[in-house]
Amino acid sequence: WRLTVPTVLALVAMGHEGDDGWVSSPNSNRQWAGQDGWGYARFCTASTEPLKITVRGPSLTGTSDLPSEPARSTLDLDLPDAQFADSLNAQVANLMMSLVRNETRPGEPVNYPLAWLRDGTYTLTALARSGKTATARSVAHYFAEQDFFGGFGPEADAPGLSLWALGEVAQRANDPVFDRYLWPHVVRKAGLIDSMLQAKEPIHRAPYGPIVPQHREKKDLDLVCDASRDGLIMGRMDWHRPILFINAVSYRGLLSAASLAERLKQPESAREWRSRADTLRQAWLRAFSDPKWDNDRTYISGLWQTWIVGEDTQLYANNLGLRWQKNHNADGGYRKTPVWTYFDIAEAHQWLLLDRGDRTWNTVRWFWNHQVSPGLYTWWEGTGEENSFGGWNNVRGWVKPAHVTPHYWTAAEMLLLQMDMLAYLDPRREPAIVIGAGVEKEWLSHPMHARGLAAGASTVDWSWDGKIMRATVHHGHEAIRLGSSFPKGTTLQVAYEKR
Repeated sequence: WRLTVPTVLALVAMGHEGDDGWVSSPNSNRQWAGQDGWGYARFCTASTEPLKITVRGPSLTGTSDLPSEPARSTLDLDLPDAQFADSLNAQVANLMMSLVRNETRPGEPVNYPLAWLRDGTYTLTALARSGKTATARSVAHYFAEQDFFGGFGPEADAPGLSLWALGEVAQRANDPVFDRYLWPHVVRKAGLIDSMLQAKEPIHRAPYGPIVPQHREKKDLDLVCDASRDGLIMGRMDWHRPILFINAVSYRGLLSAASLAERLKQPESAREWRSRADTLRQAWLRAFSDPKWDNDRTYISGLWQTWIVGEDTQLYANNLGLRWQKNHNADGGYRKTPVWTYFDIAEAHQWLLLDRGDRTWNTVRWFWNHQVSPGLYTWWEGTGEENSFGGWNNVRGWVKPAHVTPHYWTAAEMLLLQMDMLAYLDPRREPAIVIGAGVEKEWLSHPMHARGLAAGASTVDWSWDGKIMRATVHHGHEAIRLGSSFPKGTTLQVAYEKR
């Protein structure tokens, strides 16, 4: 390693890092060698000006199949709150940096030296929707070809989440060749969901990839699910049974599979999967009204990202409201610092789709005000080295992290939430694109625009001049409605452009 500085430095001390006095005591050493490699050198300078130090080290070589893309979204945003775009683009950069070869990592890779399917599906979807389609398409191959991977072994939410994420990438790629590549993998994963729904006995699958060390000897490491019950998958996830979450994402996965089948002119498969999804949804709704199935994970998936709750949202909203009162102060802040930050942001997403943008904004602003690295918009998981492989034990410096950070599921949830605050597709009875559900009333006195927003298979551009909303829907025909911040009777001009 070579250091270059623009002024004279005086060597104060040199020796073995960690010896008595190494931080403060001078010595006359001019060279040092040691077996463990932890040496130090201390210098001083008479200059009072800031120093620019250039460090040159060994060149690092490696290969990656990922395309080269700018580490920011392709969205064109002009909004009254500059922090909104700063946060959104920071999440894209964080997610681009999270990739190791073609693998998605849950959190910083010293702590997580492995791909993890659940977290990765949110990363994959966020990259696709933010315009990083080429990168998402490249990474998607790992999710298509492997059915179960992650540090807890095979888990029951994997097929549904994979189908959802692959469907999002395929929609944005809009490439029949890519659709045909995905088809056999989609058929297999939809078959896995069917097998879990029809299971008469436990289903086991061999783990694939690294397993968190503390769990390697668990007897149920290869267990995916138990026998089905009441029309629901009795699956394993995170070492417990969040049944409604597992079945909600399985429902979403079947619908994504059906959409691909329709594009590939496979109507029988599409009908079968939509029928199975509807049956699963009815079983889910029956179970949701029974308190014995209550679980925190239910409230990260009911509307965002699955829409399984449907149009009758009263019970879901009531339960979310009770959770809000339990976890938040009167000013909307958290009573206790969240531990699993991706879950909290996902709940804020539910509030957006329930037309409670005030609660969504309370959450977003709280996280903006509680960044691990201010200005970089990074957040955390856990209260220590969660799911640790012991990587930090061999690293000089920060050997006892207070949490895992950055966390990339959190980054993906924040990015997906912010994009939906500007425009999202409501796929229920009469599909519609909702513009500006997260636009604050204070913004309406300013001209603003947002272009390139993903909404299902469509792309939306909109602009507001203080009186008129002008929207263009590319590649789609969905109706448009405005968020509740816009005054009733607001003039709305919509144009549709085909491919």
